[in-house]
Amino acid sequence: LMGPVVVPGFKDGKHIKLICEAIQEAYETDNARLMVFLPPGSSKSIIGSLLFPSWIFGKHPEWQILHIAHTFDFIATFGGKIRDLLQSPEYLAIFPHVKLNDKYQAREYWETMQQGVYRCAGAGSAIAGKRGSIAITDDLVSEQTYKSPAELEKIYNWWAQGFESRLLDGGRIIVI
Repeated sequence: LMGPVVVPGFKDGKHIKLICEAIQEAYETDNARLMVFLPPGSSKSIIGSLLFPSWIFGKHPEWQILHIAHTFDFIATFGGKIRDLLQSPEYLAIFPHVKLNDKYQAREYWETMQQGVYRCAGAGSAIAGKRGSIAITDDLVSEQTYKSPAELEKIYNWWAQGFESRLLDGGRIIVI
């Protein structure tokens, strides 16, 4: 329902339904791990990094989402779009109970009035103190870093030592 709100001319398709079904299953399964790999332009980021987090807050405005990408600026853009979508008339017509806390509305960190929290960070950055009912990564490795063994090792170590430990009990990870 929100696809056309965020992407003018949004078109549904079989691959969209498959992505949504896989994400739905991950949402319904404690400790789920899901990886979504499709070519650029297939709407995986629109679904997984914009529409899905928005839907989560509609269902569970008390949950915490930790959102990670190759750079802070890339993922913070999604944080602002999610925040703005949650305040749209179209969204509020479906989820009228979701209210944002006026004190915390930066694109990279905001809260709902129901104690839900959205936080984002760049891969490899300090995330101590940040937690997630769901952790979503989107393009964790960029075109600039995938050829660097040192950068890949840094992200690998960060994932194993810090990222996974940030999940709350039953937390899910979705990798896009």
